[in-house]
Amino acid sequence: MSKALGSRLLQWFGRMSYTWYLWHWPIVGMAAVINWDMGVVGRLVWSGVALVLAVLTHRFVETPWREGTGIKRSPQVVTAVAFGASIVAALLAHGAMVMAERRAASPGSASVRDGA
Repeated sequence: MSKALGSRLLQWFGRMSYTWYLWHWPIVGMAAVINWDMGVVGRLVWSGVALVLAVLTHRFVETPWREGTGIKRSPQVVTAVAFGASIVAALLAHGAMVMAERRAASPGSASVRDGA
């Protein structure tokens, strides 16, 4: 059992797990708002997208900051990037909420919500 848990693949998933978790919930949640009936395959596809984003975030954000190379950026650049990312996240969340409200108000949405 310990040999299986020590495999490279499982260690890699362990390194990616928290970042994947942080990407997974908002992405799959917004996808569910946009498409109520995406099913298991849809959730798996969006989870795969979240995994790709987690790998990129781990490589280009977490690792440089952990090794100290990310800290050398100017405070103005870090502030601008953080502000821009916050604006994008707020716009995406607002768009998802507007879409959900429109879908809930449309006549055909009741059958999806009721499971019919």
